Amino acid sequence: MEARTLGDYRLLEILEEREGEVVWRAEQASVGRTVRLIELTDPSGRERFLADIRAKAAVDHPLIGSVYEAVSDDDSCFVALERLPGSTLGERIRAGQSIRPSELVKLLRSVAEAMLYYADKELATEALTDDAIHLDSQGVVRLKNLVREGRRDEASHQADVGRLGGFLPKLVGEGRPGATRVLTVLAWMRGEGIERPLTWQEVLGYAERIDGQLTEPPMKAPPPTVKVRRRHSPLAAVLMIAGIVLALAVALFVVAPREPEARLPATPKVPGLVTLEA
Repeated sequence: MEARTLGDYRLLEILEEREGEVVWRAEQASVGRTVRLIELTDPSGRERFLADIRAKAAVDHPLIGSVYEAVSDDDSCFVALERLPGSTLGERIRAGQSIRPSELVKLLRSVAEAMLYYADKELATEALTDDAIHLDSQGVVRLKNLVREGRRDEASHQADVGRLGGFLPKLVGEGRPGATRVLTVLAWMRGEGIERPLTWQEVLGYAERIDGQLTEPPMKAPPPTVKVRRRHSPLAAVLMIAGIVLALAVALFVVAPREPEARLPATPKVPGLVTLEA
């Protein structure tokens, strides 16, 4: 059966179905790239749908997914979004995977930076979930575009800190360097053991500090050295012995007693002049 098309896009696979919308994995035929396409299936929600897309399109941040194209005509209404690489944290949790603390703390930094961008631009956002964060095999973190149309809710934005602190412990590789420090920060994000939960700015600060501790070499530690035992060839041994013998011969020549040098006879004394009588 031939794949259905929407404009320049071939619809390959349904990723998600939700009220009034269908999310597809699609291919843009003109450029041959895979995208995440959201098709509006309830015409009554067109205005709200387009308002959300306009809000998402205003985002310009390297950590956040881009909006490629939106189409609204008599026959269809959809938007093509960047398909983020790697797998989501939700997929990793469901697969029982873990992440090294050194990698997880970098992820914390990236998420905090993206959330602070939303705050700085005063953008309203959807709730931060484990499926909104993507991590690829090279450790690169990208976030789903969470922007929505409407007024920003600071309480919901702060609640995202606790949500992230709630699902990340499932991914911490225990027993590895930095695991205890990362788990402590995640507990503080949930408000455990402190008077109030951490803010995104505080999360970023702690993540940067732990990242520095895990990547800096130990202070005052000597550089690693490797002892190499070299094999000497027979020729090298012969040359070494010959050199030793030559050195001994020179030393003996220098310190050996010598015959006394022949001395020239002293100049004889000539008697003075004698006056003779005539």
